[in-house]
Amino acid sequence: MRESTTYDEVYHLLVSLCERQEELSTAAHLRVMEAFNTFMEATYATPMVGPTVPGPLAELLQQSRVGLRELSDRAPDLPRAVMYTHAEEQLRAAVGELG
Repeated sequence: MRESTTYDEVYHLLVSLCERQEELSTAAHLRVMEAFNTFMEATYATPMVGPTVPGPLAELLQQSRVGLRELSDRAPDLPRAVMYTHAEEQLRAAVGELG
């Protein structure tokens, strides 16, 4: 991932994860969806629709977590930073749900 992750990059990673539900357990998919919903609440805007991001599931989860941590570190206010951190924690838990 580049030095500075954008909202759009994290959005596309999360959409890609949401669309790969057949590769996730039900619990992991619910955590990914919770992370996506939290991310959307924190950003207040819908990024441009684009192609999903290909790659191994574990790699997409890791890239998404890194991106969310970066966004949390740069968040303009504490509530948004907490929301990004919560989304990242949901993805961490989803990784734990992978068999």
